[in-house]
Amino acid sequence: MGWKKSDTYDGHIVMWDQRGGDATRKQLRDDPVFSTITAAEDDAFVAWNAVAPMSHRAYAGVMNTLADRLEPHL
Repeated sequence: MGWKKSDTYDGHIVMWDQRGGDATRKQLRDDPVFSTITAAEDDAFVAWNAVAPMSHRAYAGVMNTLADRLEPHL
C-alpha cells in the first residue's frame, strides 16, 4: 500500500516508533507524497517508544516522555 494516500488525511504531527532508530524518520521525509503533508513540511516529527511496560509506573514514564515531546508542536 505504501504512502500513496498519506496526503488524504493531513496531519500536524507525525509520531514514529523510535525502536527502529532514525531510519524511519528519514524514509518518511524522503517519500514524495508523504513529504507534502503539513507535519512533514513543518518538520513536526516526534519519536514514540511503542512499548508496553509491565507496570503502571513505567507506562506513566513512557506517556510523560511522549507528552514532553509533543508539547512543543501544540
